[in-house]
Amino acid sequence: LSSSDDEEAAAPFDDEDPLDGFVRVVMDMVVSGDHGGDGVDNLFLEIKSYKFAQNRSFADCLAAILPGLCNLIPRANKTDMQILALLKPKLEKWSSVVLKCVMGDVERVAIVEILAAYCLEPANAATYSGLFRFILQIAYDLEWVTEDNIFEWEDNQDAPGHPSLVQDAAVHEFLEWLRGDDESDDEDDDE
Repeated sequence: LSSSDDEEAAAPFDDEDPLDGFVRVVMDMVVSGDHGGDGVDNLFLEIKSYKFAQNRSFADCLAAILPGLCNLIPRANKTDMQILALLKPKLEKWSSVVLKCVMGDVERVAIVEILAAYCLEPANAATYSGLFRFILQIAYDLEWVTEDNIFEWEDNQDAPGHPSLVQDAAVHEFLEWLRGDDESDDEDDDE
C-alpha cells in the first residue's frame, strides 16, 4: 500500500461537517444500542460522555436521538397507524433519555424543529409528514414540549415545517386543541 492508499481509506468522513459527524456517531449509538437491547440509561451515559468529549449541546444530542429512534421503525408494507403504533412505545422507552437532554426551552423548541425537519426530509416525507401531528402529541404527552414551545415553533416562519406542516389540517386541529386546553387551564387558574 502506498501512502495515498492509506489516505483514501481514512477519507470517507474527513470532509464531514463536525456536527454531521457528531449526529452520525450518536445516531449509531442509539440504533446499535437499541438493537442490542442495551439499557437506555447506559446508552445515555455513553451519549453524554461523547457529547462532553465533542463539546456539543444537548440539542445536538436530540438531533441524533430523535431521528435515530424514528429510523428504527420498519416502514415497508405498513400503514401510517401501524408505524405510529410501533413508534409510540419506542419514544416512551427512550423518554427518560430525552428528558435528561432537556435543560430548558431551547431544547424543547429544538425537539419540535427536529421532528418537523425529520418528517419533511425527502426520504421520510411519504411516511412521516402525515404523522407529524401525532408525533407532536406524543412529545407533548411525554412532557418533552409545552404548548408554548409548540406555539413558538408555529410562529417562527423560518422554523422547519413552514408552511407545509403548520397549514396541515391535522396539525392545525391539534394546535387549536392546544389553544383550547391552554385557555381552560387559564380559566382554572382564575378560579
